[in-house]
Amino acid sequence: MITMINERNGHKTRFKNYQKLYSHINNHQWGRRYNRPNHLIDDWFFASHSYRRVMALYEFITNQKMECKENIGRINQNFDVLEVSHDCSIKPVIMPITTDLDVKSLLEDWCKRYCVFHGYKLIEIQDDDGIIHVKRTQHHPSL
Repeated sequence: MITMINERNGHKTRFKNYQKLYSHINNHQWGRRYNRPNHLIDDWFFASHSYRRVMALYEFITNQKMECKENIGRINQNFDVLEVSHDCSIKPVIMPITTDLDVKSLLEDWCKRYCVFHGYKLIEIQDDDGIIHVKRTQHHPSL
């Protein structure tokens, strides 16, 4: 269980896991984009892209580059990619989703960064064998 506390007004929202917290954040972000259509897309972004979508983007970029007489090498493997952005001063991180990539851990880290940046405190509670434990906060590793 995760509790998100708005440090400005004390409002608390509870989530079963980080995937539910992410869905809440993502819905909030989409609502903001809908309500402000002329506003630039938010810098906080976490998305998995299918190989098909990556290839469509790759083909578009390749066509654009060819017009400028530049060429990019072909991607030989079929893999989905993960795109993570959490700061407008840093380029988004794009990485292939492989069997050894811990997407769940990256999603948790992204949610924690988002909450800290936007003035929310997260409290994680674990229920081990009927005993409730508050999980200690960890420092956020950089991507």
